[in-house]
Amino acid sequence: NIQGWGGPVTLNWIEARFSLQLQILTRMRDLGMKPVLSAFAGHVPEGFVHRYPDANVTRSPNWGNFPAPYGQVYLLEATDVRFGDIGTRYIAMQTQLFGTDHLYNCDTFNEMDPRSNASSYLAASSRAVFNAMLNADPAAVWLMQSWLFRDSSAFWGPAQIQAYLGAVPDERLWLLDLSANDDPIWSKTNSFYGKPFIWCNLLDFGGQQGIDGNLPAIHDDIMRAVASKSTIIGVGITMEGIWQNYPAFEYTLRFGWLNNTPQDYIIDYADRRYGPDAPKSINALWRDIGNTFYAGGGSFGSLITRRPVLNPSTGAVSSTALNLTPPLPAWIARLTQQDAASDLAYAYHTSLFPSIQPVEETLPSHVGDQCSYGKVRNTTLVAYASGFDPSKPPYDLSSLTAAVRWCSGVGAGCGGITLVQGRYEARASWTGVPHTSDVSFTKLCSSPLVNMWRGLLSVRSTLRTVPAYSFDLVDVSRQVLSGNFSNLFSQYQSLFSIKPPQVDKAKALAQQMQDLIHDFDTLLSSDVNFLLGPWIRDARAWGETDSERAWLEFNARNQLTLWGPRGEVNDYAAKSWGGLVRGYYTPRWNLFFSDSLTALEAGKPFNQTAYTERVLQTIEQPWQTATETYPVTPEHDSTEVSYALFQKYIGSL
Repeated sequence: NIQGWGGPVTLNWIEARFSLQLQILTRMRDLGMKPVLSAFAGHVPEGFVHRYPDANVTRSPNWGNFPAPYGQVYLLEATDVRFGDIGTRYIAMQTQLFGTDHLYNCDTFNEMDPRSNASSYLAASSRAVFNAMLNADPAAVWLMQSWLFRDSSAFWGPAQIQAYLGAVPDERLWLLDLSANDDPIWSKTNSFYGKPFIWCNLLDFGGQQGIDGNLPAIHDDIMRAVASKSTIIGVGITMEGIWQNYPAFEYTLRFGWLNNTPQDYIIDYADRRYGPDAPKSINALWRDIGNTFYAGGGSFGSLITRRPVLNPSTGAVSSTALNLTPPLPAWIARLTQQDAASDLAYAYHTSLFPSIQPVEETLPSHVGDQCSYGKVRNTTLVAYASGFDPSKPPYDLSSLTAAVRWCSGVGAGCGGITLVQGRYEARASWTGVPHTSDVSFTKLCSSPLVNMWRGLLSVRSTLRTVPAYSFDLVDVSRQVLSGNFSNLFSQYQSLFSIKPPQVDKAKALAQQMQDLIHDFDTLLSSDVNFLLGPWIRDARAWGETDSERAWLEFNARNQLTLWGPRGEVNDYAAKSWGGLVRGYYTPRWNLFFSDSLTALEAGKPFNQTAYTERVLQTIEQPWQTATETYPVTPEHDSTEVSYALFQKYIGSL
């Protein structure tokens, strides 16, 4: 979707990748696999336009806001007379180099709308693409991803989809239902109007880490596709990074051989993962996780790996956001004025008194209710009440028992307010550090993540030498610390809308978060799977000269961070990796805290625009070409570090 970035590629790199490609293809075919090779989609370099000024070429939209000369790739219209010749010669030459198994992938309009939505134009385009394949290989089968129908659903209506797919014979065009795990297209298009499709689990974007997956949804939709006699021909995984959430991907692929319910699959997962000597208690632990985070209750990403933003569009509730009658109890009012728990107060009153509306709603988007183990999206809140009907006032508060549970931030946790016999009780479980303020908080519901962390640590003496155990221990610990950081940052955000400024409290919170980021890096640096060093080492290993190794390292650094000259795809592929946290994320958080606290002390608004430009120029861009090295082996023992952090943030086992 772009003309290029981070190049030009060297001849050595091209030849090395060619050699690797030959090895991969040989091994795949030895194993009985059928490789899918590329076909011509119409993308041409600028030189083509100068060589053939009469060619029917369009400029694609400016994908990802990449500036010239990187963006607006040239696209040769499939109806141009040259398209078929180029496409046919492309496959013929590729076959000479790599052989063929007659499967070709081609995505002409991926995240780029065609220039016309006319059915005749779309049919002519797909027909020309396929004919170019067919002329080179009479047995050609076109494999196309269906992402465009989801990404640009406003353009791709039923008529457009049917016209584009219908111009190719059914048995010659296969679709990858790329993200069927959460948005299946097959069921919206009558099985792609008769075309065979592969049910795919995407789940992950940019290779970001998280603990997530919905095994029941995977099972139910695949079984629904089979039972409805759809055109499903297989299952696949299409993640943008595979070093996480192994249960979700393994479970998907097993459907190629057998049908397991999620419960049957997870019941002995720990035995398969850790070996036959794993304590039986660990299987029960994984069953709990299978019923929570792998039943749609997880999340991806970490706020620590995001460029700091003080007041995002989905920021914390402001101190003037609530104007409720009857008034809040005094202790809730204090929370509203002082803490991010104002969304707790909002949750309480909107669930009990739905007719009362706040003056302003800027509640964060909640990504998962870890107490009720169900998805909560876009500030949807879940309430549980006994003997209470909010639609029928007056309310008998003396007999009311109600609890509201919510999540705040990525993987943050759960909490609630309970009113029992006229006494208000506020409780919270933050998947880590309990929140404390003017009100004493206790746990209302145990966090599955904390329970998972505790359970993994309880078998550390038996499994500490098992690599998969170390990975899971660090991964769960990482998720809990990420949730804690999100909670602290929500409190920090809320302080910037309170008068008079509470500078001392803001400084204390900033220090807590800086300490947590340091602990985060220490934790990640204890397992080889969470290190930046191997990523850079492996990239540099492809180079033959110092300049080529430096170029490869630049690309490795840039892809993780700015991914473009000025962050055009900023933090899309962010990683919670030891070394990356202390070398990149820590400096930009430190600058953020310095700038925001300076503004708070001076009684001035924080200038987000100025900070964003300053962090780009002084930290983010210089890091792209820096040469400092990072460890390629763990610096600490993962079990010892995780245990120490559990004691620090949670308490005793």
